[in-house]
Amino acid sequence: MSSSYWLQETGYPCSVYSPVSGDCTLGSGESDGTDSLRSRPYASNYDDTDLYISVHTNALAGDCFGTSCPNGTETFYDNGTEHAEWGAISYDLALAVNTNMVNLIRTHYGDALWSNRGAKNSNGAYAEARLPERAAILIELGFHDSCDRDALYLRDRFFQSLTMWGAYKGVCDYLGVSPTYDLYTAEYVSDTIPAEMDPGQDYDVSITFRNRGVLWTEARQIRLGVPEGSDPFYPSNRLYITGEVDTAQTYTFNFTMTAPTEPDVYTTNWRMLRESFTWFGPVFTKQIQVGPPLIPGDLDIDGDVDLDDFGRLQVCLTGQGGGAATGCSKADLDKDGDVDKVDITRFIGCVSGAENPGNVDCLP
Repeated sequence: MSSSYWLQETGYPCSVYSPVSGDCTLGSGESDGTDSLRSRPYASNYDDTDLYISVHTNALAGDCFGTSCPNGTETFYDNGTEHAEWGAISYDLALAVNTNMVNLIRTHYGDALWSNRGAKNSNGAYAEARLPERAAILIELGFHDSCDRDALYLRDRFFQSLTMWGAYKGVCDYLGVSPTYDLYTAEYVSDTIPAEMDPGQDYDVSITFRNRGVLWTEARQIRLGVPEGSDPFYPSNRLYITGEVDTAQTYTFNFTMTAPTEPDVYTTNWRMLRESFTWFGPVFTKQIQVGPPLIPGDLDIDGDVDLDDFGRLQVCLTGQGGGAATGCSKADLDKDGDVDKVDITRFIGCVSGAENPGNVDCLP
């Protein structure tokens, strides 16, 4: 029971964090239990919040196994004498939140038989639904003593994320507004896919997305995929997540693209999805020029290796270990990631002169 201590630490007055015992020092021997329960709605009143929502887990009679165990979600509101002024709006909030959470558990979590225990009037029984001077609800998300069903779900971070989005959607419905983010939402961040590729060559690339919705996990088949047809650079069409990606976190998909052997302009498309549910977020699209079979040193791709190409090579020089700049991959003739003296030596060995066809086999 730590809420009284937290409220004291963050600067609330004693009348909020210790409303029953009046023990303003806390820990002096007085019982903190009742103070802790009441301090939560009292803090809501002190801050004049729009709503009060408490999230609990339920219990019945201790550890239970099998189909006879209690199951499901219920949400309490209070329409008793002390809270009657806010009883009707509290019911509306409880119904909206409970309905949205249960619907998501049944559809997107996959338990079609999850019990909707409804919005229930606590009739003054629970301080957290009775004392807030505003619309107030107490959610009992599931039974932590139903060991082989509810309790397992409650420990699952996807279940936690999904149901809290359901609570958020319920609040939006109650307020008559649209959610600012969807259940599944992604945001493109960056990529390392080059705009030009040599025919038949492999390229280690990456695409980074930020999660703006519920938890991403391969256990729920949330992946990056090709939204239509097949990708000319990556035939398997799916990239998989390792671990979990929480709301606001980024995830980088690293993979190898193989350029087609025929020169042309190709398009690669990628989008996040949850298999069998929906595609979501923006479509990442990039056009890639796959050039003709590369003549080493022919940096302007005009069929010869001459002074014009040497000028381009000079622009791309980085020195050993410097890393090839964007657009300079063709100047990295030894394919070691930089453009240095070794590349100059190899370039000289490939020089053919203006308008003389270059040799595709000039490299050692």
